[in-house]
Amino acid sequence: MNKRQHWTYEELMECYANDEEFNVSDCKEGMLFFAHKKPTLGWVYLVDTENHECFELVTRQGHLTVFTDENIDHDAIEKVSHGLGVYTLSNRSGIIMHDFEDGVARLTRYYNYCEYLYGHGKEEEHSDCVHAYIDKHCNVLIPFRSMTDKQKVLLRKRAVEMVCKHQVH
Repeated sequence: MNKRQHWTYEELMECYANDEEFNVSDCKEGMLFFAHKKPTLGWVYLVDTENHECFELVTRQGHLTVFTDENIDHDAIEKVSHGLGVYTLSNRSGIIMHDFEDGVARLTRYYNYCEYLYGHGKEEEHSDCVHAYIDKHCNVLIPFRSMTDKQKVLLRKRAVEMVCKHQVH
């Protein structure tokens, strides 16, 4: 059994170079998304290759770490058809990091394992996932909530405005 508690930036980059331990996705703007290859190990990391920082998004036990209960917009979440964990900070089925653009990316949490495996290439106007927008430091800009495609566009724009406003000050 793997007793490791956390991965460092250097260890993650070594895994990336050797194609070991993690599936890695390039999320643009110098950001890499690491998801452990063993589904029983829940580790998920976001790595900033420009600043040599790594953020643990999901622990080995499957708990979301950079989020708090306030990062779930309970009023905006519609009833999901397989909603176990939708109102909690556990990650049972899957998590996808979309590409960064203008310092902002959408994070999607799936609650239907089949939808996670086969559905993330099609339109996501279904009730089996919730979305949040984060910046490159894993600050939550828009909390997890259900979103239509139109809402995704509007809320992404709001998230970019928040990042731009913060950079000016």
